[in-house]
Amino acid sequence: MKPYMNNEELIDELVIHKNINRETIPENIFNERGYTTLVSPYKRLICTNFDTMRQEYIYKQNGDFAEYINLAKIDDFISNKFSMYIECFEKHFKTYVAEKLSEKFKDTNLSCNDYSELSRLSSCLPSTERIQHCHNILQLDCHFNCYDLLYFDKMYNSNMREVQANKNIIANRRRALDTILKLNTTHGYSSNMLIQHNFNKNTVPPIWGVIHTLSLGDVLALYNMLKIQDRLSFCQTIYKKQNVSYREINALSSNINFIRKIRNNINHYEPLIPVLLKYQDEGKEEAIFKILDLLKDLYYSGNIHSINVVRRVKFQKLSKCDYNKKQVVYLNKILRNI
Repeated sequence: MKPYMNNEELIDELVIHKNINRETIPENIFNERGYTTLVSPYKRLICTNFDTMRQEYIYKQNGDFAEYINLAKIDDFISNKFSMYIECFEKHFKTYVAEKLSEKFKDTNLSCNDYSELSRLSSCLPSTERIQHCHNILQLDCHFNCYDLLYFDKMYNSNMREVQANKNIIANRRRALDTILKLNTTHGYSSNMLIQHNFNKNTVPPIWGVIHTLSLGDVLALYNMLKIQDRLSFCQTIYKKQNVSYREINALSSNINFIRKIRNNINHYEPLIPVLLKYQDEGKEEAIFKILDLLKDLYYSGNIHSINVVRRVKFQKLSKCDYNKKQVVYLNKILRNI
């Protein structure tokens, strides 16, 4: 395909190379949604096979463009459902982490806005750039502890034993710490009403308010620095049971990272189906359904639901062939469960 094509050229591309019936392609369809978000994401589901010699997909003759539109509608429906569930989870997760960190801050400051220990920690830690360019993380010398958290360079393995964190994890913690310390001030501007309220009063915002301004990735980095007992109570709430294994505690952190990736994809208005298919290719299909169950259970057990209501629309049945059967079965299962 050329670097740039106008609408007519894109339609010609569909007719010539994807065997689409020209009469089925709505006029100006690519003004509404780009080719790379309406056609490219779904070719694995539309094609009938893949030519390994030519490295190209094979399409059925006289195809109907409505199949692409149908898949885009399904994608939007799944994305909106995930977004609604993740919104509920994220608020719940941030509230928990904010409360846990506030408990630790209260030992030295009842207002939870004395960041002096975090500032001391920051002054001892290497910069994000140095962390990323260091070949041996043991040379970073960042074995520091504060507020009864894990040592900055420690994490848990699958058996919840403390092990050395890799440099990406350390860099994520450094970034989260830097983001918090940017609000260690009595003045400024914030779109968050609570933070701005503190600035208006010339006071440093409390940690329980700051946590709600952080990205899900930053909050996860802080959560992963909590000790086992602190994580245990969150897992008990999420799994709705008292007896939670160390493996389940560790798996939850991994699943939250999956949730973060799905959320980022949705927030950038990118098609979600290709991401879900990628997880299937990587053998992570079971994890996706566990995450979906977790999100739904939390959403429907809550007292406050999102005002968003995503109504199920009537979808065309996805065409199934020997090549795409596995993917179609997977997507249909997601639609049944979401």
